[in-house]
Amino acid sequence: MVAYDECLVTHPRRLRRPLPSHRRTNRFIVASALAIAAACDTGDGRALAPARPDQTASVLTTTTSPDTTAALIEVEPDAIEAAPADGFSLRLPWGDDAEIPAENTCDGNVPPTFSWDNLPAGTLELAVVMTDASTGFANWVVSGITPPIGEVVNGNLPPGAVVSQNGTAAAVYSGPCPAVTSSYLFQLFAVGQQLELSDATLPNEAAAAIEAAAVGVVAVSGVVTR
Repeated sequence: MVAYDECLVTHPRRLRRPLPSHRRTNRFIVASALAIAAACDTGDGRALAPARPDQTASVLTTTTSPDTTAALIEVEPDAIEAAPADGFSLRLPWGDDAEIPAENTCDGNVPPTFSWDNLPAGTLELAVVMTDASTGFANWVVSGITPPIGEVVNGNLPPGAVVSQNGTAAAVYSGPCPAVTSSYLFQLFAVGQQLELSDATLPNEAAAAIEAAAVGVVAVSGVVTR
């Protein structure tokens, strides 16, 4: 067990409603011009006259905007409320609302060490969802963590743990890297069933599945100053 000087969070917080999945949207913009017949060959060997300006060819232009909604997880400040104290606790290298160490940001890109105590009854596995609290960008989504190990050090996950896609569509930890000072939310879920997510699961889908199967959750916020 790694010794921590940081704050121990012992007041778990529960999501009031599932993190919504966003519908994929495709937008198509189609512009077309009517083709007008220019002229026909008379068969007398004379060249056809050049097309007039109004004799334009048909134009079909299709533009599809990239789908970015699946990479976002909606986090609303009022979606987290106090739950009855049951002792479920989470330790991180920073205290609640404190500065996230540089090594855990994009400057070092090392996943934070975290540990837990007093899991709720019925916990079969643990899951982590770390997001930008203002944009919903997913930094890290992990499921299938076995409860008995007690801690995960620098992202060294136990066998069976699965990292799903983050906001960059990669199944890895993406350290916070804001252009301006931003807050981040690290949530540890106690899950009452085996989720069987994969490294191809989109972050919003993974987060929704985790929340729906959760029997408890504790969250710690952190700040990256720019």
